[in-house]
Amino acid sequence: MTAADQLLRTLLQLDDPRSVLRRLDEIAADPGRVPTDFAWLKLAAVAQRAAAASPPRAPTSTELLWAAVGMQCVICALQAVVDQPGLDAQLVAQAFDTHLPFSPAYAVAMVTGQVWDHPEIDELEQLRYLAQALPLLRTLVTAGRITPSPDLSAWLAAGDQMTAQATSWPW
Repeated sequence: MTAADQLLRTLLQLDDPRSVLRRLDEIAADPGRVPTDFAWLKLAAVAQRAAAASPPRAPTSTELLWAAVGMQCVICALQAVVDQPGLDAQLVAQAFDTHLPFSPAYAVAMVTGQVWDHPEIDELEQLRYLAQALPLLRTLVTAGRITPSPDLSAWLAAGDQMTAQATSWPW
């Protein structure tokens, strides 16, 4: 088992989102401890499922903590510099701005098939990040845990458009 697999297994065995956030804060303090091939998106996917509130009820505090775990994982997957524990809208916006090579409008056009028929692997990977990040971001914003910047609001609106217009995501 690789070091990346072992770290993922260790984090997945923690049932409490507070424990996972504590471990992520420890990792943020010493990013050299994380293998370069760590599967941030797998951990984000688990957190996303745990954070999914059943509409129309508001998310529980545990679901909000899982959303924070997932968002932090997406930030790490985007290779943003996580130099502080917890989440803030500026850090999330920086991750989106720095590591997504397209605008919210272009992302909508990609998902709805308006711009390409045969996506490149890196474009699909970037859309996977969005598919993980936007529901988590929506949960945190809806609950008032972060106040979105205009850029993050544009990404949330794009996510709504992608969900409403796309017959299926390209994966």
